[in-house]
Amino acid sequence: MNNAPSNAARITASVALLAIAGVFLYAGISKISAPADFARAIELYRIVPRTPALVVALYLPWLEIGCAFAIFIRSLRAGALAFLAFCSAVFTVFIASALARGLDISCGCFGTGGSTGRAALLVSLARAALLALVCAWLLRRHMAQASGRAQL
Repeated sequence: MNNAPSNAARITASVALLAIAGVFLYAGISKISAPADFARAIELYRIVPRTPALVVALYLPWLEIGCAFAIFIRSLRAGALAFLAFCSAVFTVFIASALARGLDISCGCFGTGGSTGRAALLVSLARAALLALVCAWLLRRHMAQASGRAQL
C-alpha cells in the first residue's frame, strides 16, 4: 500500500487550509476596527473581567489575521494551526458555558451585530467546535508530513 497521501486527501487539506485562513482572516478584520465592542462581547460571557477582555480584544484580531497568513508559510503553519485550534477550543468552552447558563448573547466572533439567542449560540458552538477539529486535523497532518509519515 502506498503511504503517500492521495490526491483527494491533498485537495481536501488544501481546501481546508484555505477555508480556515479565510474564516480567521474575516474574523480578525471584522473585529479590528472596534476593539471596545469586541471587549464588551467577551465580557458578556461573564468569564473574564474587563481588563483581560480589553487585552484580548486588542490583540486577538491581529493574531487571527497573522495566523491566517502564516498558514501558507510551511515553517509557520504548525504554530498558526496550534494557536487557532487552541483559540477555537477555548471559544467552544466559552459558548458552551454561555448556553449552559442561559445567556442571551451574540458570539462576538465576527464583530458586533451578530444574532443572539439559543439557536444562534448553538450554531456558533458547532462552528467553533468544527474549526477546532479541522485545525487540529490539519496540524496533525502537517506534523506527520514534517516528520516523514504522510497521513491521510
